[in-house]
Amino acid sequence: MSIYKPVDSTCEQGRSTRILALACAMVASASVLWASSVKTQQQQGGVPRGSDKSELKEPSETKPSRVPEGEFILQVDNKEITPTINLIAKEARVAAIAARLSTELGVPVKLGPAISKQEITLDLDGLTLEGLLRYLAAKPYVDYVAGGHDMGQPKALAIYLYGLNESPPSPNETSSDRNQSLYVQGDSGDTEEGTEEYKRREKKEPLEVTFTDNRLSVRAEKQSLNRVVTRIAIELRIPYDVEGETTEVLSVNFKGYPIDQAMRLLSPSIRFYYRADLTNFENQLTRMVLKSP
Repeated sequence: MSIYKPVDSTCEQGRSTRILALACAMVASASVLWASSVKTQQQQGGVPRGSDKSELKEPSETKPSRVPEGEFILQVDNKEITPTINLIAKEARVAAIAARLSTELGVPVKLGPAISKQEITLDLDGLTLEGLLRYLAAKPYVDYVAGGHDMGQPKALAIYLYGLNESPPSPNETSSDRNQSLYVQGDSGDTEEGTEEYKRREKKEPLEVTFTDNRLSVRAEKQSLNRVVTRIAIELRIPYDVEGETTEVLSVNFKGYPIDQAMRLLSPSIRFYYRADLTNFENQLTRMVLKSP
């Protein structure tokens, strides 16, 4: 015969409370031990395994909140082939930042009236020149020179920072020497383009150059580099120079290449000048120089 005995609820609640208190004490003890381990590792220059290093870093001393109002910090790192730029600014004038950038790079920076009055707050780290310029103006441009046997990366000649309703100066200011450059107005041969004689000559000496949607296409079979460059200048209506003699002969066939890629593909003897439109991501060829090896 079983006898039912009611459970004392007060006793059970007391037991549960003691178990919970013991568990909390164990967790607290473990936390203290872990914190002590972190402190010891920091003093020794290490970080406990499995911890997040970013949580142990000191806060940056150059964030916009720590830069005085109206001031900025600009750093240019030229250690790599492509320089990187850091900029921290708090309500700083774009004109002042542009002046410092010009000094650091040794490149003139020209501003439109609207941009010269603007102030910005930025915290940018490790950007290329073009990446930085897109933050400084609505319509940034860069004039470059590239190619040639003695040149590596494109070299910036001038930088323009303009507003939405503003236009930069003509690229001829930085790309051409009007006393030396040749301006071609038509075909370099004696036969007018489009005639039957012209077509027969092209079939005998195949050379085709087209420029559509800012893309260059060239088909040349055993053509002199000088003739190819002349035809490109005709098609794009740009000046070109010839510095020295070259006997280089080309056989190429490509379609729809951006200007800078096309020039490099043709020959290292071509030095070319172009303007990079950083808003539309387009390059405008402005001048070519044919240099002897």
